[in-house]
Amino acid sequence: MAEKLDSNVADSHKVADGDEFRWKQLTQQGNQAFNDGEHELASDVYAKALAEALRLLDRALQGLDIEAVPILVISYHNAAENWQALGQADKTVQHYRAAYDRILDIAESESAPLPARAACVRNLSHAMSPLISTLTETGGSEQTIAQLVTRARRAALDLPDPSPEQTRH
Repeated sequence: MAEKLDSNVADSHKVADGDEFRWKQLTQQGNQAFNDGEHELASDVYAKALAEALRLLDRALQGLDIEAVPILVISYHNAAENWQALGQADKTVQHYRAAYDRILDIAESESAPLPARAACVRNLSHAMSPLISTLTETGGSEQTIAQLVTRARRAALDLPDPSPEQTRH
């Protein structure tokens, strides 16, 4: 079943000028279509919600105070779960993998704002767990799964301390 939009999660994020409103509205529409068994419609709406999530992520990477990473993960996962309901295993894995890759790319990027990098690390388990489960269920290789885990662990361990102690001279 598609991830339910938890209004407490979405409302807890700091969002400039209600940027999240359109994403939240689209996600709710997609969830309704999913729950009604209208998976083709849900696919279209989830694609629009994902585009909005990517726009929010771009804004967050420009330094705006938007917690876009969980929004992005939810959007990719909603689309993945809908593809799964449609029997499209390849597209399911593709969407789970896209969430994982996108947040790890940001976590590993020294040019990304540190709060965005930290948010990516905090959301790694949410992005990685369904990907690994789906790969396991669909015959993904142990080597691929091990590489995914290793990359995530490396990104989490390499994140600099967001508030390092200043040494005084």
